[in-house]
Amino acid sequence: MSGDSVSQCAQASIYDDAITAPGPYGVHRDLATRVPTTALREAYTAYCRGHGLRAVTEETFGKACTEMFGPRQRCPAVQGSKSRPWGYDVPGGATWQERLNDYLGIK
Repeated sequence: MSGDSVSQCAQASIYDDAITAPGPYGVHRDLATRVPTTALREAYTAYCRGHGLRAVTEETFGKACTEMFGPRQRCPAVQGSKSRPWGYDVPGGATWQERLNDYLGIK
């Protein structure tokens, strides 16, 4: 698969119809939901480690997320906490594929 590591991870998530993220925000996230940025980043870095890819900086990752998902939003509070993490509205697979194609410049 060609493309940068962000687009490769995105394509894998679209194909799997889920985002897999270790850590406190959950192991498995369905698409078409608001996903905390931390969970997206953890899933992305795990994908990079698993595929021998170099992860981009947090700033570059955030810009890619904003381009694919729109501006970040506050998520509901995590159970047992009053904090509301930042996250992105991750679309369903078909919509995300269209946005990923736009991100990659594919017409």
